[in-house]
Amino acid sequence: MPFGYLTRLAAAESTPDDPRGEGALVRQMTVVFDHYLAKALVGPDPIEGLKRFGFIETAAILEARIQY
Repeated sequence: MPFGYLTRLAAAESTPDDPRGEGALVRQMTVVFDHYLAKALVGPDPIEGLKRFGFIETAAILEARIQY
């Protein structure tokens, strides 16, 4: 995600209570993160999906816990 987009989003979402728009930025980043995490978990092999989207550490932890 381009940094410029995040800067514009924060500026557009500024309010008197949150003049720099950081609350909106956090909410937007959470939505983006959740979207990619959900995409990674859909499919025949969720662990490979996590790795493909860059969640390497999370995939390794899950893989270690699933070992029989």
